[in-house]
Amino acid sequence: MKILPVVKTDNRMLPLAERCKASWDYFHPDIAMHIVRLEDWMGYMKYIYNSPRQGLYCLTTGLFYAIQKMMTEGYDLLIHLDADIIVTGRCDEMFTEDYDIAVSECANYHANYNAGVWASRDMEFIKRFFSDHLISPLEDNQLFMSIINEMRDRKRLKVLDRDGTGVWYNEKSRRWWGKLELHGDELHTIDTNDSRIIKILHWAGGYDWGMIDRLSCSLFSEEVKLWLNKITGGTTLTDYDGEKFGSWLKSYYG
Repeated sequence: MKILPVVKTDNRMLPLAERCKASWDYFHPDIAMHIVRLEDWMGYMKYIYNSPRQGLYCLTTGLFYAIQKMMTEGYDLLIHLDADIIVTGRCDEMFTEDYDIAVSECANYHANYNAGVWASRDMEFIKRFFSDHLISPLEDNQLFMSIINEMRDRKRLKVLDRDGTGVWYNEKSRRWWGKLELHGDELHTIDTNDSRIIKILHWAGGYDWGMIDRLSCSLFSEEVKLWLNKITGGTTLTDYDGEKFGSWLKSYYG
């Protein structure tokens, strides 16, 4: 199976995308990740498409890049990640063939899915998400859900971090960011009722959050910050206090 992992970004968020790629490479040295920058494709998108969103959103260009690569270079599977992510484990659950679209749940909305982490081998879905995003007024998560809801009767949908999987793949792990443990090169949530391995840390929170607010989180222990520095090949987790994001998580989850 030929796998295409893509992290899309703009110039503002490029340091986060590079950090995401470094963490992916740490756990997947055999699968090259591609960084897709909005600015590299903006002129072409303006020339080809007359869209009210042209030049404004990274998602459109990231999907366009993926479609071209999959159609011309024979990729079988697209893995799509937001820039404000650190990969913290090998994403084996994505590499199986028992699904058409793999998703993960939003933090406070069961059966709604976050568009920042997903995988698909279904070109119909990928092309539909791209074409609808060019014209739809819906935000990314809303559009993502509307397409999935329309297709779910004829597509095999896999929820990567559903109950019983033992893993977290998206923003739902944020509830435990102040209570994380390292077991070797595995990051675990501490919860006697539902302890899991975290495969992806996703800051999330929308476009309005600045890059600097996603460089760290004050809730992480020093041990966790140093380990995250190791797998990303940098020092951002300890160079920045992440207080704004940590305080927001405290208020969000109570």
